[in-house]
Amino acid sequence: MSALKVAGLSNTAPYFPAQLLSPVADAGASVNLTNLASGTLPLNYQWLFNGAPMSNATNAILSIANAQATNTGDYSVIATNSSGIATSSVVSVIIYPPQATVFSDDFETNSAANWIVNNSSSNNAVGFSFDYSTLGIPSAPHSTGGTTHGVQMKANLTLGVCAALSISPTEQIFNGDYRLHFDGWINVNGPFPGGGTGSTEFLTAGIGTAGNRSEWPTNANADGHYFSVDGDGGVSSSSPTFGDYSGYTGKNWHNAASGIYAAGSLDNANTYYSSLFPSGQAAPALQQADFAQQTGSLNSGTFGLAWHDVIVSKRGSTVDWVIDGVRIATITNASFTASNVFVGFWDPFASLSDNNTLSFGLVDNVRVEVPALAPVLDLQPGATFRLMGSGQTGATYILETSTDLTDWTTLTSLTATNRAFEYNFIPPAGDAQHFFRARLGP
Repeated sequence: MSALKVAGLSNTAPYFPAQLLSPVADAGASVNLTNLASGTLPLNYQWLFNGAPMSNATNAILSIANAQATNTGDYSVIATNSSGIATSSVVSVIIYPPQATVFSDDFETNSAANWIVNNSSSNNAVGFSFDYSTLGIPSAPHSTGGTTHGVQMKANLTLGVCAALSISPTEQIFNGDYRLHFDGWINVNGPFPGGGTGSTEFLTAGIGTAGNRSEWPTNANADGHYFSVDGDGGVSSSSPTFGDYSGYTGKNWHNAASGIYAAGSLDNANTYYSSLFPSGQAAPALQQADFAQQTGSLNSGTFGLAWHDVIVSKRGSTVDWVIDGVRIATITNASFTASNVFVGFWDPFASLSDNNTLSFGLVDNVRVEVPALAPVLDLQPGATFRLMGSGQTGATYILETSTDLTDWTTLTSLTATNRAFEYNFIPPAGDAQHFFRARLGP
């Protein structure tokens, strides 16, 4: 008796066809990790956290509700079927603790006096309270009320030599763990996807700087830890000096072999970046109408012509770079000699843009945030109640009162100075009791 062979049927061991993005979120958010294996069905899953099996984590999707800092770590999943076993690559998850804002600027007014501008030369320009809606750019994600003013930065305007500028808040020192958080946009001169002449320029941002120098690798005095991203993906994947996505310590570039990049690559064509930015952006409609060269769309994996949420953070001796809730790079064992922050713009090429109106970096809603300290409230009773609180210096706290612990009325919001805030409350006549509380403000 002969066996019957059915063509096209075979058993395939599990394998994972895609690399997952490494998510980053604030405490309280929900984080979902989905890693579907391929192979002969049925497939069984077991998730691991820092190498140890997790209980009740046996689906292709791992959901972490109300994530907390304790959920920060490395996740992977094992898939098995009748033909074998496979373990996915590690996904690094970062959950920040609740944050308090200790410095901010929305650039709705000209705040140049509050910033130090560091130029590599006079070949650059910076404009505070620039109305970017005049170039068709929509309100940034963290703006309130649809406002459209930010700080505009340009480099290498006329001289045809590489140039950079950096801006740092005046007389600011940020101790302990902190993070620089802002909305960023790179405008690119077309036509796309390749861009016009001189289109490849970089938005930069970093921490641990003294705030008194331009930050780029050509400056031997560059300090701190910082990152750069171009708008059009115009750096060759074989470049020996920097990439579309790059990290630096002082003047020293971290190449792809350094291991700091979640993608393992600096090139925008890598699947990690194309998964994060799957559709290359077109220029705003107003730019397309006013400038004939703004045609086409950028390639996938590129940062340009769209708003992005950017974080550069310090966690102990670890520095993370995050774009749109995804980890791009992590520098470990980082050391610090200063404690200010910067945002900047850099043109590493001698070629001049063929349209300086269209070639610039844009930053809005800059915040420096620190892990929030829960407020402590003390009361000195009398004809006037004196409410004295302690919390995080620079953070805003909202004072509220209630007569029944159910309905609360806001009294005021105060910013802690030297970790303290104070408010005098005169109780209305006839009130039998009052309760008070303080909570961290927005």
